Amino acid sequence: MAPGLPAQHERMSSGADRLLFVLLGVAACAGCVLLFGYEYGRDQGIYATVAAAMARGGAPYLDAWDFKPPGIFVVYAAARGVFGPGMGAVRLLEMAVYASQLPAFMSLSRHWLGDPRPGVLAAFVAFYAQLQLEYWDTAQPESFAGAAVVWALVCAVRAEDAASAAVRLRACLAAGLLYAAAGLFKPHLGVGLAVSAWVICSAARRRGASPWAPLLACSAGAVLGLLACAAWLMAAGAGPATLETFAVFLPAYHALRFELARLPTFAVRAFFDAAFGYTALLPAGLLALALLPPLSTRERRSLGHLGGVLVLQLLGVAYQGRFYPYHFAASLTLLALPAGWGLWKVWLRARPAPLGVAAGLLALALLAWPAPEIPSYGAAGFWQRVGLRGRMLAGAVDPRAVNLLHTAGDVHYGANRRVADWLATRTDPDAPIYVWGFEPMLYEMAGRRPASRWIYNVPQRLEWSHRERARAELMQDLEGQPPAAVVLLRNDVRAGVTGSLRDSATELGSFGELSAWLADGYEKAFSIEDLEVYLRRD
Repeated sequence: MAPGLPAQHERMSSGADRLLFVLLGVAACAGCVLLFGYEYGRDQGIYATVAAAMARGGAPYLDAWDFKPPGIFVVYAAARGVFGPGMGAVRLLEMAVYASQLPAFMSLSRHWLGDPRPGVLAAFVAFYAQLQLEYWDTAQPESFAGAAVVWALVCAVRAEDAASAAVRLRACLAAGLLYAAAGLFKPHLGVGLAVSAWVICSAARRRGASPWAPLLACSAGAVLGLLACAAWLMAAGAGPATLETFAVFLPAYHALRFELARLPTFAVRAFFDAAFGYTALLPAGLLALALLPPLSTRERRSLGHLGGVLVLQLLGVAYQGRFYPYHFAASLTLLALPAGWGLWKVWLRARPAPLGVAAGLLALALLAWPAPEIPSYGAAGFWQRVGLRGRMLAGAVDPRAVNLLHTAGDVHYGANRRVADWLATRTDPDAPIYVWGFEPMLYEMAGRRPASRWIYNVPQRLEWSHRERARAELMQDLEGQPPAAVVLLRNDVRAGVTGSLRDSATELGSFGELSAWLADGYEKAFSIEDLEVYLRRD
C-alpha cells in the first residue's frame, strides 16, 4: 500500500460523514416543515379539548372526559401554555421532543459502541419513522412516551457504569422517573423499567456491590412520579372521576377486543408489524446489524437491554388487541437505534470510495422512498401527500387540499372547518356549545368550550357499563348550562368503542330525554356533510 493512503482514506471518510450528516440535517429540517403542517385528527382534537379545560382551571376526567392516561393531556396543556392554542403549538413541542432524541441516541451509541456517530443516523431513522405515520398517528401518547423511554435508557446505562455511587443512584432515580412518565402516557411503556433495573442490578453484582440500593432507587423514582401525578389529580378534585375511568370504563372497553386465546397470535403480529409494517429502513438496518461484524464488544449486550424493553412494549400492543399505527410509535423509535447501527455498518464499508458514498446515499434514499400507504388516509400514499403539501407551501393555501390531507374515515375535515367557522360567527365567545357525536375537535376549531365534561358521546352510546348514569349526568349538565348551539353527527359508527353499529343520530332516537330537550329548545340552522347544527330558539 502506498505511503499516506490510510490518511487519505481517513480524510475521504471524514468528508463522506460530513456530507451524510448535512444531508440528514437538510432532510430533517424539511420533515419538520411537513410535521408543522399536520392538522387535527380526531384524537388530537380530544387531547386539545381536555388541555383547553385545564387552561381554564379544570382537570382531566372531571371537567373534560377521555379515557387516555393523563400524560398526553399534560403535554397538550404545556404546549398551549408555552406556544398558545392550536395544533401548531403541539407540533412545535413535538419537534423539540424528536430533536431531543439526537443527543440521547448519540449518548447511547457512545456508551455501547464507543462512537456517537451511529446515533445520528439512528435519530434520523426514528424521526422519519414518526413522520411517515402522518397527521393522525403523530402527536399521540406513544409519540412522546418513546422519547421518555430513550432518555430512561440513557439514565439506566449511566447507572450501570458510572464510577461514583452517588451518580449511579441519581441515575437510577431519574430512570425510574422517566419510565413512570412513559407509563403515564401508556402503562405498558413504563414496564421496561423491570428490564433496565435488572441490568443495573446485574452490574452492581459484577462490581461486588449489593443490588438493593439501585433497585430501591429505581423503584423510588417510579413511585415518586406516579404519586406526583396522583396528588395533582386528587388536589384538583378529579380522583373519583379518574378512578371510575380506569377501574370501570377502561376494563370494559378493553374487553371488546381482547381474547386471551389470541394473545400469542397478536404478539407475533405486533412484532412483524413493528419490524416490517412501516419504513423499510428498519428491516434493512436490522438485517445489516445481524449479518455484519459487531461495532464493539458491548454491542450484543446492549441488544439484550434494548430487546428486553422492546419485547415488553410489543407485548403491551398485543394485549390491547388494537393495531393502530400510533400504537407502534414508541417501539419504532426504539427499533430505530439498532437499525441505525446496522445502516452505519453498511456506511462504514461504502464511504472509503466516492462510488461507494454515492451508492450508500442512493440506497438510503431508496429504502426511505417506498413508505407504506396507510389505508385510513385514503388512496394517496405518503410521498403523494408530501408532494401536495410541498405545493401548498410553495403557493397559496388551497382549502380543498387541506381538506383532502386531513380527511380520513368518517372525519371530514372540510365540513368540520365550515361548521366551526359558522359557530364562531353565530355564537358568543363565552357561550358553551355541545357536540352529540364523536367529533370533539369542533370545540377547539370553533374556540368554544363544551357544555358538559362529556366532550364526546361514547359513554352515552355504550352497550356496556353505566350508560344510563352517563346519560343522566349529561342531561344535568345541559339543563344547568344550556349550550348556545348543538351539533348532531351522522355516520359516526364506532363499533370497536361503543360496542354497536348505531351512529349518533340513530342513538338520539333511543335517548328520549335528550331528543325531547333538543326538540323543545333548539331549531336546525345549518347542515353540511354529516353534521347538523341546532341553535337555541331564544
